[in-house]
Amino acid sequence: MQSDLPAIPPLKIKFWVFTVLSILALLLVRYLSNGLSGTAIVDFEMAKSVEKAESIMGSWGSAGKDNFLNSIYADFIFLICYAGAFFYGSRFMGHISGHAILKKAGYFFSFLALLAAICDVLENVAMLYTIKQDTIPWVVHFTYDMALLIFCLLFIVLLFMVIGLLYWVIDKLTPERELRIKN
Repeated sequence: MQSDLPAIPPLKIKFWVFTVLSILALLLVRYLSNGLSGTAIVDFEMAKSVEKAESIMGSWGSAGKDNFLNSIYADFIFLICYAGAFFYGSRFMGHISGHAILKKAGYFFSFLALLAAICDVLENVAMLYTIKQDTIPWVVHFTYDMALLIFCLLFIVLLFMVIGLLYWVIDKLTPERELRIKN
């Protein structure tokens, strides 16, 4: 028995599943960082110097340190989810744009999301080393570099997704689209 409902593209399903999982994982990170400010992880990632990193760690206390460590562990789950959302999102937005070049570009930008996730893993490992072992200048600076690279890569992918979405919206709102389809 065949359904009369239109098929939902797999990219669309994967994009929305990973987007919802990202939101849930972000809520988990936020829950586990109970007692820390909302920007605690970002502040530590952007410390850039040993003095600032040690100052931030000193302000946590032992309970805050445990919450921060739990947040980093939960961030490993979050990075898988957001990488999937950006990976499938760039492919999906490239696909719905209706343009062959943007569709191909979506595949390229999807790999930038995976690169951002790899950088996030390296950043998390560097933060764990700094908190649990020793505060070494190059590790603190490496954490900063990875955070900056992650934000830049994800901004580029997000910008591509917005452009793909805009092309889709413009295509839907343009009346000559209907004329092209009928001819």
